Amino acid sequence: VDVTDFSAYLVREEPREGGSYSAGAGVLLLPDAAGWKHARTRRLADRLAVFCSCLVLVPDLHRGAAGWEGPAAGTAFDAWQSGLPPARLASDARECAVHMRADLRVERMGLVGLGLGGRYALAEIS
Repeated sequence: VDVTDFSAYLVREEPREGGSYSAGAGVLLLPDAAGWKHARTRRLADRLAVFCSCLVLVPDLHRGAAGWEGPAAGTAFDAWQSGLPPARLASDARECAVHMRADLRVERMGLVGLGLGGRYALAEIS
């Protein structure tokens, strides 16, 4: 799915027979350095959607750039991370929240951040 200037992974699990669906509920999942396309990140989004009966949006915070696959330390990581300005990441997270509320009709929203995304999630709520 496209959110303004970047892409995102959107998953919504329909309730199983006899189950309930949390209409209007959503989770904004900010990925770690591996990025929004990483299989581990998408599996977590899929599971959150199933177990929480809600929709989950995982934005491409890297704006098309490759995710980081090595250790999250050192000069190479610092150089890679410098391409992710905190102000832009915060703006992207806010745009996702607006998109979820306005376009996807989410009324109740949770914010989850993994690794690097956790730091930005904490920055957003503080």
